[in-house]
Amino acid sequence: MQIGTVHEKHKMPRETEYQRIAEKIRNTWLRNPDVVPGTKLPTERQMQAQFEVGRSTVSRALALLAAENLIEMRQGSGVYVRNTANSHEKHLLGFITPCLFGKDAISRPVLSHLQCGLQNRAEELGYQLLTASAQSSVETEELLTAHFLRLGVKGLIIYPVASTQERTKNQAQADYLARRFRHVPIVLTDLGTESWNRNMVVFDNFTAGRQMTRMLLQKRRRNILFMHMFKHNLHLSIHERASGYRAEMKAAGLDLPESYLSFGSTAQCDIQGLTENEADYWAKSLLQITPLPNALIAWEDSTAILLIRALQRTGVRVPEDIIVCGFDNLPASHFFTPPFPTTEPDFEAMGETAIQLLHQQIIEPATHPRTYLLPVPLLWREPEDQVPSQHTGYFATYNTASPTL
Repeated sequence: MQIGTVHEKHKMPRETEYQRIAEKIRNTWLRNPDVVPGTKLPTERQMQAQFEVGRSTVSRALALLAAENLIEMRQGSGVYVRNTANSHEKHLLGFITPCLFGKDAISRPVLSHLQCGLQNRAEELGYQLLTASAQSSVETEELLTAHFLRLGVKGLIIYPVASTQERTKNQAQADYLARRFRHVPIVLTDLGTESWNRNMVVFDNFTAGRQMTRMLLQKRRRNILFMHMFKHNLHLSIHERASGYRAEMKAAGLDLPESYLSFGSTAQCDIQGLTENEADYWAKSLLQITPLPNALIAWEDSTAILLIRALQRTGVRVPEDIIVCGFDNLPASHFFTPPFPTTEPDFEAMGETAIQLLHQQIIEPATHPRTYLLPVPLLWREPEDQVPSQHTGYFATYNTASPTL
């Protein structure tokens, strides 16, 4: 099926409020001959007051205009009119990210590293990269995919939205990524499922989970608890780390109690939006588990930081009583006290690999999709002179010497 046929079959819905606001912004500023490239536009709050709409509507309108390459959104600075005179001299590629600004983006700095890798490699290959935010909405992600294709992009990089409400593993076959745009070159980054039958660039999270567990065992921690995720959540990276954790514990001859295997699995919140109250709940739940854990592998660094603070509020010494581990080496963890173990995935390399894979798919379409696995180095940070706590319990009968693995 040709792209044009896909568009005829799946026509865009009637104009929405944010599309009307986008048109008003075009008429007010972007089509004004007195407004030159580089001009700074009013803030979102000012536009909200001028057009009498909510801030999310203005944000989605600006994301649409950014996708059209009409404006440039500079984090911490504002929105500027872009020079579009030469915008179509290069072949266009599209990048759809779950978020660009707002509280979600603050907890997802990995996206800036990913975009840097995408941009650098795209320029080397002679492409121009257009970026738009899905505003954490699967519906918006789908609309932007269709919109980018109307703009003439040669292919798309998509970092999928992974909301438990809108996109789950058991709904994967019904997802637009499984049904629509089948002949469009698309590469998914970091998240995805094989049932979508798409090219993907992901990290080797199974090995990362296994290596983290192995290091904890070498540090004489036997009661290691992994923070699982709601089983239908599309954060497959967490499910894969959990598989690595279980495999390493089995290789060490340690049987896990049921309470360890289910911890965290009822959580249906966005991992990037964990609140302090939720962290307090999970910390208290952890302390009620038998045998008492002396190590916890959290979802990622921001979750680890919240859980460390929550445990400290209960009087638990971290890391003496319980070591808490994270993932992704987020900036917030660099100078956090006490320091904690994490991983150091190279998101710039992910971006470069994704562009290269997309370029290959454009010039020579492959019959079968490919998945690229990137390594995830372990970054072991801990206070000096750390003294392990000697919990008794489920694993107390095992030799505390470093295991032979």
